[in-house]
Amino acid sequence: MNRRNGVLKALGVALLLLGGAMYVIIPGVVKLAFVFDLFFVNVIGLPFNSGAYVFIILLISGLVFGIRYTISHGKVVLNTLLTALTVVLIGYSSYSLIMIRSAANPGLDQNNPEDLFSLLYYLNREQYGDNPLVYGEYFNAPYDEKESYVDGKDVYIKKDGKYVVSYTPKKPNYSSSYKTVFPRMYTKGMTGRNPEEYAKWTGLKADQKTKPSFVQNLDFFFSYQINYMYIRYFMWNFSGRQSDRQSFSGVVDGNWISGIPFVDNYRLGDQSLRPDHMTNNKGNNKYYFLPLLLGLAGLLYQYKKSTNGKKDFFVVFLLFLLTGLAIVVYLNQPPLQPRERDYAYVGSFYAFAVWIGLGFLAVLQVSKKVLRKDKVAIPAAFTLCLLAVPALLAQQNWDDHDRSDRYVARDLAYDYLNSCEPNAILFTMGDNDTFPLWYLQEVEGVRTDVRVCNLSYLSTDWYIDQMKQKNYDSDPLPISLSQDKYLMGKRDVVYLLDDPRLKAYVEKNGGLDLKDAIEYVASEKESTKKIYGYDERIDHFPANKFRLVIDKEQVVKTNTLSEKDSAKIVNQMEWEVKTNYVDKGGLILYDMLVQNNWKRPVYFSITVPSSGYYGLEDYFRLEGFAYRLVPIKFENEEMQIGGVNTDVMYTNLMNKFKWGNMNHPDVYIDETTSRLCTNMRNNFLRLSESLLDEGKRDSAVHVLDKCVELVPNEKVPFDYLAILMAQSYYRAAEDEKGNQMIQTISDRLVQELDYYMTLTPVSTSEFPRLKSRDLALLQELYRITNQYNQKELNRKIELEFKRLLESYKKG
Repeated sequence: MNRRNGVLKALGVALLLLGGAMYVIIPGVVKLAFVFDLFFVNVIGLPFNSGAYVFIILLISGLVFGIRYTISHGKVVLNTLLTALTVVLIGYSSYSLIMIRSAANPGLDQNNPEDLFSLLYYLNREQYGDNPLVYGEYFNAPYDEKESYVDGKDVYIKKDGKYVVSYTPKKPNYSSSYKTVFPRMYTKGMTGRNPEEYAKWTGLKADQKTKPSFVQNLDFFFSYQINYMYIRYFMWNFSGRQSDRQSFSGVVDGNWISGIPFVDNYRLGDQSLRPDHMTNNKGNNKYYFLPLLLGLAGLLYQYKKSTNGKKDFFVVFLLFLLTGLAIVVYLNQPPLQPRERDYAYVGSFYAFAVWIGLGFLAVLQVSKKVLRKDKVAIPAAFTLCLLAVPALLAQQNWDDHDRSDRYVARDLAYDYLNSCEPNAILFTMGDNDTFPLWYLQEVEGVRTDVRVCNLSYLSTDWYIDQMKQKNYDSDPLPISLSQDKYLMGKRDVVYLLDDPRLKAYVEKNGGLDLKDAIEYVASEKESTKKIYGYDERIDHFPANKFRLVIDKEQVVKTNTLSEKDSAKIVNQMEWEVKTNYVDKGGLILYDMLVQNNWKRPVYFSITVPSSGYYGLEDYFRLEGFAYRLVPIKFENEEMQIGGVNTDVMYTNLMNKFKWGNMNHPDVYIDETTSRLCTNMRNNFLRLSESLLDEGKRDSAVHVLDKCVELVPNEKVPFDYLAILMAQSYYRAAEDEKGNQMIQTISDRLVQELDYYMTLTPVSTSEFPRLKSRDLALLQELYRITNQYNQKELNRKIELEFKRLLESYKKG
């Protein structure tokens, strides 16, 4: 009992120390330093950072005095605490490098943390928001009836030698009746789809208005956050992994397996019926519970070995607990994570690996008892453990952990940059289409004339400031708005509110003149901020339709378009924004379009989502891995974006671009890379279709052949885009090649459907949707082969479709 109480006390102290370091010491010291600086700058009138220097001197002096005093007076506990605090502060003093680097204003300077306030914002990760841990609202909580929003923390900026409050953000204030201790289901998510996921895991209704029960709250915690988002990852490492495909739920992909048929089949359905492309997935790793069993043996060995062993055991156990389940509680992850999060718990896996190491001693102990001779027992135990864990893990994991000769990220970044004309502006959106480009420019010096502008960051004031500076060989971006117009809290969102007084004008002229619209939003006049029925000032455009008048002579003069395309140039670009607001990034982008006046080429990477087009997509022309904005309106009836510059794109895809060895048989293509390959297929398909429309049959076939060579079925299974590629082969009278692709796709779909038909659906199952999708694709294969008179193949597909449809109807 005393030992158990001691462990609980140790755990409690450890949690207090950890919480103190995370929530008090690290941010508290920086916050206190800022308070000092605020006083010395604003009250006494000294320069910026003077208060911080005084604080640092006082802090160091206080710690030195305290440690010397506690030594001389025998204050052991207090001395230990002060020494530990000093060591922690010495460790975290490395964060000063962030401020030093930022103060040098490098080309890449995220969050610009060059002063104490911005460093505090950076350390607290405030740009990501916060998750309620101890007490908070449920996902369907209504706003408080009396006070829907409350003030957040003041945001300070430097101005005229003082710190001034730029703005005070508002935080939503939810009804207290919909709050709970230990909230786990607290957000609807950015897409609003989280309630559907909560329903899958807990049985509540996605659209329910009543407060979820605390039992349902705990159900989500145990079933999703612990089981699916921790235990699943733990078992990946010590039992086996089904595939390298990301999974949100269900039994088809991303689960842990053991390699023992009766165990896996009971949990996930008959694994022997899985299609070839699933069983051949390089992430399909089977450890047969051997690492897990060896770790459990080491755990028991350490616990039972001696009194000191028990003490050591609890040290490792606390490490395992605090870097595993405690992280689960702290992260409070909602569903639909953008990627698998196994890396968040790696400390826990390392702790378990300690027990795997001790497991050798447990096996050795048993070997000595059984074999009775150390000369035999030691090599036997060593050989058994070596083969059971390290050798097995190396054999199973090597192919999906080997990154040798894979340069896909580097070469695709090269292709993005070289899709652009000199001195271009290239808009990107996510990590994967931005960071590799920055690497290539910063480290290898490739295409430093291109300004990569991330639209996600363009809604922040610090990034806009950086875009207004020269970087590498790229001139500042043409942004006319002054800093006071786009500081944090100002024009973060510009609403689209149709003013009935302007309706006739807008309809007659094809939209608001973009320059006038920017000036309207930038104005501080009361008349530009007031809306009938609202008391507060609102930044808004008085319409959702815009126009940009085109200077045709300027377009040709700047080589935006050639003389042969001059007849297609529109008098004005007209577009409609179909959302109810434009974010700050969109406002800055519109400002750039006005100020640029075609002097610099403007591109959008192919991975930018539609939300980042801001209504301009009808004027996009594909030239590689980026759309170029041109004053030509493209009518597209095939759900594609804009037009295609076949001459430029053919040169890029067939002769200029690099591909990073993606088609090499020994190079591993993971899920992220395979998604990039899907984008590639779409580009090759669009080029081939455009070439066929222009009557360039031979060139179209070369393009399709190149795509199949670069992204073969063995690397990335043929998908819906491959069906359309087969149709392009048929259009080009290459029936044999088209048939080969259709047959390959049909075989895969039949295998998948046969597998899905054997599975039993539950609330978290994803395969019913996949089953419906595959049947629709098989029907599409039937349609295409019928359209192009491929009778034998068409008949074969028809028979399979009818058979599978009957099974589908039976449930």
